[in-house]
Amino acid sequence: MMMSNIGIVQSGNQYQLFLPTNICVLHLAFPPDHQYMRDAKALDYITKALAIRWGVYEQGKKQVD
Repeated sequence: MMMSNIGIVQSGNQYQLFLPTNICVLHLAFPPDHQYMRDAKALDYITKALAIRWGVYEQGKKQVD
């Protein structure tokens, strides 16, 4: 899965976050409560901050229909 140009690999309640060059920049464990939607929301903020810090953030363009 990708968020903010950061790759995410999930194993249960643990997540590894990778730059586009396959360098692991974070290993993260959330509580084992199966609240994956809450984990995803937290990962959205975390990946955006990491992407900005590592200079890989690409802001998406909003489409107007």
